[in-house]
Amino acid sequence: MIECVLCDDTVSEQMPGSLLAAAALLLALKFTRQSDKPEIAKRFYKHQPYKHDELEKRTEQILKLMQNVPRSIYHTNVREKYKRTEFDRVANYQYNNDLVVPVS
Repeated sequence: MIECVLCDDTVSEQMPGSLLAAAALLLALKFTRQSDKPEIAKRFYKHQPYKHDELEKRTEQILKLMQNVPRSIYHTNVREKYKRTEFDRVANYQYNNDLVVPVS
């Protein structure tokens, strides 16, 4: 997630590093459904300086960016490094569903 933002000049200049880190952590908490637990959500928002609305806006921006990785001229290295399915999984994940991690 962070690498996608850093590869995009426009988005990376709009988002300070601390905001990017907080938004990426929030996405990870949502992805693993940890943000559904009130004590974890409360602790997360207590220990970072950004408001809930700002973080939600930035997480949406990161998800849209990840959905457009295959068409972006900025993300050649990211495409080479990661599988497309990993981006689809995070960018299109329905956060109201249970996380199922295939073990192979």
